[in-house]
Formats: sequence, C-alpha cells, structure tokens
Amino acid sequence: SNVISLKEGDKIYSDPSDVCNIFNDFFATLANDIGTKNKNCTIEIANIELTFEHFKDHPSISVITNMCQKTNPFSFHEVTPMYVEQKIKKLNSKKAPGPDTIPAKLLKIVCQEVSQDMSDIINLCIRRGIFPDDMKLADLTPIYKKLDAFCKDNYRPVNVFSVLSKLFEIILAEQVCLHFNDVFSNFLSAYRKRYS
Repeated sequence: SNVISLKEGDKIYSDPSDVCNIFNDFFATLANDIGTKNKNCTIEIANIELTFEHFKDHPSISVITNMCQKTNPFSFHEVTPMYVEQKIKKLNSKKAPGPDTIPAKLLKIVCQEVSQDMSDIINLCIRRGIFPDDMKLADLTPIYKKLDAFCKDNYRPVNVFSVLSKLFEIILAEQVCLHFNDVFSNFLSAYRKRYS
C-alpha cells in the first residue's frame, strides 16, 4: 500500500502530511553525528592514525605516494558542448524524472539544442566551485526495509534527483575517476569500474 502509518511515542500518525514531516525530520537529521567529536570518534581517528603509521612503509602505500607526487594536483576542467551532448545521449531514458519533471528521454531528443547552454552552466559552476542549490533538490521516497512498519527507523530514503543533476554528477565523477586511475595501482579495485 502507498499509505504509510508511523508510531511516534504512543500516537499513530496516518495523515500524509504528518508522516511526511516525521520522515523529513528523521532523514534530515540522520547524519548529524557524522564527524562529531565523541569518545568513539576519537578512538576511531586514533586507530586510523595508528594504521597509517603501521603501514606507512608498505609497498602499496609507497607506490600510491610516488604516483601522487608524479601527477598534477586534481582540479576540475571545463567541458565542451560536444562532450556534454555525448553524455546526454548516454543517459538512461527509463529513469524517473526528479523534482523538475524533465525526463531524460526529452533531454536526449533536444540534446543538440541544449548542449551549448548546458556546457556553459557546467563550466560556470566549475569556475565558481559551486553546485547549484536547485540541483540539490530531490524527490524522496521512504522505502520499507524490515521488521515493524510503524517505526521510522525501518525505512531508508531513496532520492530521485533531476536529470540535469545526474548529468552534472556524471561529468564531475568521470573527471575524478580519470585522475585517480593514474594514481591508484591496478591492484586496487574497490569502487572502480571494470576492476572487480
């Protein structure tokens, strides 16, 4: 069913507006403790520093360090309209549109007409070092995971961003990956395409 009911304290909320507000508060504050300094975090940082110290002379760390010294520092570079057009053509037409309701299929149809403007926007964002606030908006759907369906902790958020946001992310992610492909050893495979 599309109707979600949640229990908060001794009360059950079924009104979509109430449920939406509960999820909004819950998901918006879910990551608040990440990076805060508490006892466990301090221990984890100490353990990481000890691990770095322990493995500083390991051959793989030495190779990565040497490769980093040989390569230029990373920075995003501007893109051409032709490159943006190629990326638009590769978008998945079956993905749902985000809050702007622009489907990928429509963008693919008009890619030649919009590639110049899109590359101008992306290049301006790269020059200024910003990611536009409108591209951060997403349609959020709470997906039930397990156990008690009345408990908000048993839902995970699934975000659907706008197709323009996805395009921007694809372009920036590719630049980051290309840079680190020259730094990382061929034997490091985690989170790298075609390296598993």
